[in-house]
Amino acid sequence: MAHIPRLYIETEFRAGREVSLNTDQMHHLRHVLRLKQGASVKAFNGQDGEWLCALVGQSKHIALKIEKKLRDMPAHQTPALTLVFAPIRKARQDFMMEKATELGIAHLQPVKTAYSQIHSLKSERIRAQLIEAAQQSERLDIPALYELCSLDSLLETWPECRPLIFCDEAGGGAPLLAVLNALQKAADKPLDGAGILIGPEGGFSPEERARVKAFSFIQPVSLGPNILRAETAALSAIVICQSALGGWG
Repeated sequence: MAHIPRLYIETEFRAGREVSLNTDQMHHLRHVLRLKQGASVKAFNGQDGEWLCALVGQSKHIALKIEKKLRDMPAHQTPALTLVFAPIRKARQDFMMEKATELGIAHLQPVKTAYSQIHSLKSERIRAQLIEAAQQSERLDIPALYELCSLDSLLETWPECRPLIFCDEAGGGAPLLAVLNALQKAADKPLDGAGILIGPEGGFSPEERARVKAFSFIQPVSLGPNILRAETAALSAIVICQSALGGWG
């Protein structure tokens, strides 16, 4: 069934129900994929698993008729990772959003920093990217995207019980995997999640670096000897955290 197209639809699913499609979804199914009436489509809403549906209706008024459930939401959820990132240039950020979704990131929190070159985000556009990446990757939910906030605001409101991994390009931190192993050993149980803090293309200012390190829940880490681009650092950290915290176990 891997060849069957998938759609994210924000509605309740139950067998026999017909669900409406928006204009973009109808255009994609009819004019891009050229599906005919009765064609199979898989649908998910982030809560009820994945369902097999059939395309019904004619011309401009088409819908999906829900037939049967294919997959339940997993009983064992992956660790809830939050990517805290400073907005970067469009093409690189598009890549980062897509791949972070494919890798299973749960939350996306943009922050403003001293060296940020981008000071606003088009949330609707990013959400559309997240949905497309989830549809393509067989993921059953969509990452939560939060409003842009200041770094200071994030630090003041971050829950102290949840470690925030500070990927510091200036060095000085222990390797990320070693830090995660130490945190889990100290807690005597697997961590159920963490945050990953990535700076902008210009990195963090000395003042920001000093402020970040003053918080007890911050864990400065190294991602290796080379200076990484923001999107490379983000994806590297996600992969290591998912592996270490049991996200792929």
